[in-house]
Amino acid sequence: MDIKYQENGDIDISTGDIRYVEGVEQHKLTILLTQQGLLKSRPDVGVDVANYLLDNEPGELLREARKHCQRIGMKIKAIYFKNQKIIIEGGYENN
Repeated sequence: MDIKYQENGDIDISTGDIRYVEGVEQHKLTILLTQQGLLKSRPDVGVDVANYLLDNEPGELLREARKHCQRIGMKIKAIYFKNQKIIIEGGYENN
């Protein structure tokens, strides 16, 4: 179990205490939000989606997200934009 984050990256304390969830979706969010080099246990992982906000080539963001998810052992079936959100289909082999 991992600490649950809100969509804006803040820790979810909506119940008055820290909430916990299964880790796959949280790992995807962490990969998208984190700059490479900031995760002590995996300094080679991090997309930093904020750097792509004004980018004219959204495909590069999707390629980077796929690559970084695969670095931590996820099997990605598809990654795409839907309703202005990044959808990452897939997870760890046992999920």
